[in-house]
Amino acid sequence: PAYGRLLKHMIPVLFSIGSLSISSFGHFLALGFEFGIFLVWRLSRAWDLDEERTLDLTLLIFIGGLIGARIYFVILNLPIFVSSPLNLILINKVPGFSFWGGILGGWLTLYIFARRFKMDLWLLSDIALVGVLGGLILSDLGCFFGGCNIGAPTSAFFAVTMEGSLGKRWPVQVIEALLLSLRLVKIWSEAPHF
Repeated sequence: PAYGRLLKHMIPVLFSIGSLSISSFGHFLALGFEFGIFLVWRLSRAWDLDEERTLDLTLLIFIGGLIGARIYFVILNLPIFVSSPLNLILINKVPGFSFWGGILGGWLTLYIFARRFKMDLWLLSDIALVGVLGGLILSDLGCFFGGCNIGAPTSAFFAVTMEGSLGKRWPVQVIEALLLSLRLVKIWSEAPHF
């Protein structure tokens, strides 16, 4: 019964202060970023990497990922931006990011700065992947509470009613978070760490 009540009442907005609203997805995305940084920091210590430089690189990768995500979104939706190029930077007016653009932008940033900092690209890529997994787990949960990435309609006993959609759906966000968690536990158990 408690599970059913939770699933019937998604929480797209956690709270509002005046006109400022904090969304579930945004909150969990921020938590995912922090969790990812924590995982990267722990693994960089285990591999005796310069922790400060690794954390600096993590911030640069995040910024590169955001830029890549926005550019990819713009390319996919070019007609919106051709008529008004200012929409490219007015994210509050025309919001949108692309997951694959973020991955591409982040990896490209990692490649450029790993060479500049003279660090092992493949070791950093392995460590970054663990951080990305941690971030994806929490962002999937934010998607679940926020009602994004809805699954296909189903009549299964674990189906959920998603905000803004008709009928019960597969809770694909929770399933993906669970599968990624299992993968992260396996990777973490095999990785050297303190």
